[in-house]
Amino acid sequence: MGRSSGLFWFMVGRWAPRVVVASFVAPFLYWGSVQLDHTTLRGLSVRGQPLPRTQRPQEFLAARARKWEAQQLSILTGPHLTRVTRAELGATLEVERVARQVASLGHSGNPLVDLWVTWQAATTGRDLLWAPHVDRVKLGNYVRAIRNVVERPPVAGATDQAGWSIAGVPGLTLDTLDTVAAIERVLRTGETQLSVALRQVPPPQAVAIGSPDAVLYDENEEHPAVETHGTGSGAAAAYAAQLLAAQPKSWLPTQGCEPMDPPYTHFCQGPRKVAAPFGPATELAERLELGSVAAVGRLLNFGPRADWVQAAGGPIARHRDMQWPVPAGALWRRFGYVRRPPFESLLHRGIDVGAPQGTPILAVNDGIVAYSDNGVRGYGNLLVVVHDDASVTFSAHCHAIYVFAGQRVRRGQVVGDVGDTGLARGTHVHWEYHLFGKPEDPNGMFQGG
Repeated sequence: MGRSSGLFWFMVGRWAPRVVVASFVAPFLYWGSVQLDHTTLRGLSVRGQPLPRTQRPQEFLAARARKWEAQQLSILTGPHLTRVTRAELGATLEVERVARQVASLGHSGNPLVDLWVTWQAATTGRDLLWAPHVDRVKLGNYVRAIRNVVERPPVAGATDQAGWSIAGVPGLTLDTLDTVAAIERVLRTGETQLSVALRQVPPPQAVAIGSPDAVLYDENEEHPAVETHGTGSGAAAAYAAQLLAAQPKSWLPTQGCEPMDPPYTHFCQGPRKVAAPFGPATELAERLELGSVAAVGRLLNFGPRADWVQAAGGPIARHRDMQWPVPAGALWRRFGYVRRPPFESLLHRGIDVGAPQGTPILAVNDGIVAYSDNGVRGYGNLLVVVHDDASVTFSAHCHAIYVFAGQRVRRGQVVGDVGDTGLARGTHVHWEYHLFGKPEDPNGMFQGG
């Protein structure tokens, strides 16, 4: 018995130190082998997809990132379907950062941590989060491009002093911030389809406008040239090159003729032909709240805001002369009350200048474009300019408008051409001059007039 006990303790004394040493040395040997093996660990996955063992994870991840970024998303906005890649929306996967993280797992230099991570990955697996980076500026620009296609501005109703009226039309709009947030959520969750609802915008309060030309003229009445300004019959030809150079490179989407039902079925609010906004002028217009029907309503009834006049280059003393708006245009009708019954109390708030379609329209003085569209029914394609002396001019019934809200214009610049859109009999410009929200007679203010 004593001999057996002595043998046991002899064996314990002989092997125990070796076992203890081995228990400490083995992990270091295993850790050393892991350090020498520079391939990625077994059991790793990225965004739920297994990652093969490789010494160059960056190449594998880059190929996966390109495939993810090239995948198309379907974005339904009202009736419009847009298909676009994640890259076009500004979403990218950061390859280098994740590749460094993958390569460092099990190779941190801490034996205990590396053994634990290696064991965990081999037995239960380990999935790495690979969150996309979203360029919100690029995404916002893309959403604004979608909005320009799907959005339909509300159309204000119109009334005059005699009670003539046309009802307004509601519009549709796309909320930019909500849409950006919804698309970003889809980009981060990996979904491929998104539906965004359009919001209906009620028509603005009716805008008070001057007498429509439809009640001023008989159906077949000829329009005598009361006065002619400019340089004679060759004026339009002289401006031909400038007219061509002034035309914009792109137009807003046409909205067709949009006939005004009854009783004005033979009149046409369009077709819309207005320059597409771009660049810093667009940002200026958004910041100053220019370009909307509400801005037109303010200018027709109250005059320009102080910051609008400042943006136009003012305030300065009132101009005492203006450029005639249509070269060689014939003055069809003056400012003043209509003499023909039963419209004796109806004020014609501007002048009508007749000219062939395509004849250039000029800016009468320096200023900033406050509105350039056809959302005020009856006026057709309408250009509104706030000038540096706080005056405001309106050019209605245009065939085309070459400038857009927020853009600065110079005296004599070609800003559009003559047409017959809106409630108009014959190609001409209904031109109004306002001070402090009230129409003024411009007679005697034109250069050479």
